[in-house]
Amino acid sequence: MDKLKEVSAFFPAYNEEGNIANIVKTAEAVLEKCSNKYEIIVVDDGSSDKTAEVVRNLSLANDRIKVVSHEKNMGYGMALRTGFKSCQYEWIVFSDSDGQFDFTEFPNFIKEQEKTNADLVVGYYQGRKVSPLRKMNSKIWQLLIWALLGLKVRDIDCGFKLIRKKVIDSMVLTSERGAFISTEFLVKAREKKFKIVEIPVSHYPRKEGQATGANLKVILSSFRDLYKIKRRFILFFFVGITSTLMSLLLFNLFFALNLSFTLSLLFSLLSSVVYNFSMNRSLTFSAGKGILKEQVWKYSIVYSIAHGTNFIVSHIAEGLLGGGTLMANISVVIGIAVSIPLSFFGYLLWAFKNKKFNFRKI
Repeated sequence: MDKLKEVSAFFPAYNEEGNIANIVKTAEAVLEKCSNKYEIIVVDDGSSDKTAEVVRNLSLANDRIKVVSHEKNMGYGMALRTGFKSCQYEWIVFSDSDGQFDFTEFPNFIKEQEKTNADLVVGYYQGRKVSPLRKMNSKIWQLLIWALLGLKVRDIDCGFKLIRKKVIDSMVLTSERGAFISTEFLVKAREKKFKIVEIPVSHYPRKEGQATGANLKVILSSFRDLYKIKRRFILFFFVGITSTLMSLLLFNLFFALNLSFTLSLLFSLLSSVVYNFSMNRSLTFSAGKGILKEQVWKYSIVYSIAHGTNFIVSHIAEGLLGGGTLMANISVVIGIAVSIPLSFFGYLLWAFKNKKFNFRKI
């Protein structure tokens, strides 16, 4: 079996009294075989049950087993930050403590690391055993992260990862309650040119306890953290909304002057394009130092495709909904809604691609 010289394993836990003993014992057996030196840390995130007591009892037989407790529940982000801070060895592996991962698959991470010389080996789910709603939420979140931050991994929030300690030591993590911390350290690792590889991991139904990842407060906290570290999330929608309002106001003005639906739509779109380009270039993507000529023609192509789609969809909707001012406005809104993701992806991945996102220290 492939071995690591030294490894710290930690498990964030909140009210996992029914799962934690089996998790720790499994990790203990695996680490005895695949590492020369190890420690096992359970981060008890203010549990109201006997999670911490169970771990302390296990530590009596093995002093390499430890528990670090928060006085109150502080959330997954803080639990991971405490775990990272508590680890002392060259390699850090962490996994959820709910029993949905099989820690006996950890040697697969070691093999992949030795084969690729990666700094981070991150898991991705093989048949995630959660509700369809939870899967849908994760897919939407993943699409949003890919669009805004350009992070391309199969499962951002898969809670089974192996990381060099120097990766964590090189960055300041700021996420707190939400699950955004997984995104934060992966994006920061990519920005620092650390090598990231992925491997499949099994996922099983939860047998004990209750999941908190789909809790509304956790979801809102993740979006709050996303805003704190990427204000472009807000800026893009600000530009889009103001551009849309401008387009709608101009459309209504032209339409009220008895211009045809087609001419009103064309003039309103053309009138807002300069505003949209200028704001996205200077404010949203901070690409003011880029080559203007190149940005203009790339932007023009993306804008033309997106708003050509807007034009076609609006006309189809207007034909289906019928005439009149109200139906005309609804048709325009439908066209705009379709064009927004097309334009955003085009700007991010092509027109302003050369501009990197810079993190702000919070």
